[in-house]
Amino acid sequence: MLRTGQQASREGSSRGGKQDGWVPTIEIPSRDRAATGEGGGGADCHRYLETLFREYLTYRGLTSTLAAFTQELATEPTAGFRADALCDLLFQRLIPAGNLTCLLDTMDFLRSRFYSRLPSQQHEATIRQMECSLLRLYIATHWRAGRTDLVSTFFTTAGQRLLQ
Repeated sequence: MLRTGQQASREGSSRGGKQDGWVPTIEIPSRDRAATGEGGGGADCHRYLETLFREYLTYRGLTSTLAAFTQELATEPTAGFRADALCDLLFQRLIPAGNLTCLLDTMDFLRSRFYSRLPSQQHEATIRQMECSLLRLYIATHWRAGRTDLVSTFFTTAGQRLLQ
């Protein structure tokens, strides 16, 4: 539960206990304000989460992780969704490594969180074609590399996805 600094000091003094010194005092953007356009919407929520995450890393003493997180945000060309990082994840790491479980989880995550917000009638065919192309790339990559074990595992695990 998030508390303001005044609430935390009242609670700490009323219990007679010692405070740990870290109390988040960030105002949470409400969904109602974000939905109506009041308060900036998604950008405010992202800034809030970044700030909260930084505070957590500082509180836990994870300074190297905080430095890496700060550097990653500083090199980020845009403040929003990073398609280049997603492409790097798919094409440079998951598919070449043969990590089928993570590939399928990533595709499911994209379908539930991003593609679900698109008008379904207009974009469903394109989304389906892209997912099939990624799965075919997985098969072709590992067939060429002679990794028939990964190809066989693919067909037993996710072969039905190509037929849908």
